[in-house]
Amino acid sequence: MHIGNYFGALSQWTQLQSTSKSIYMIADYHSITSEKKPDNVFNTLAYMLASGINPKHSVIFQQSHNSDHTELQWILSCLTPLSWLNRMTQFKTKKLDNTASAGLYLYPTLMASDIILYKCFYNIELLKCLQGMTKFSILN
Repeated sequence: MHIGNYFGALSQWTQLQSTSKSIYMIADYHSITSEKKPDNVFNTLAYMLASGINPKHSVIFQQSHNSDHTELQWILSCLTPLSWLNRMTQFKTKKLDNTASAGLYLYPTLMASDIILYKCFYNIELLKCLQGMTKFSILN
């Protein structure tokens, strides 16, 4: 965590929890796709609580404790054409220096599964593509 996390997200989250039901996920699966050492889950939770996230008003959970994330990610990985994944910028950059992993390659499907599970649709490239797959009712 750094000051940018606080001003970019945590300070806004503390305000948001007073006006709407909030669900906060500690994305520990996302962190293992990175080369740098991920924050400890307990440290991340401590930062959230110290910033003012109140568990009485908000739900805080660890991504790896909900198997729906990996199950939906597997389904999306099976349905997503390789050409779509090849366009994702996360992988393109790392591919050039041979440090890319399969986890990084499939990262957009994990991110999409998180968003789909909680119906928090943001304007990201893979979700736009997946929305065209209406014959699969996962997005409805």
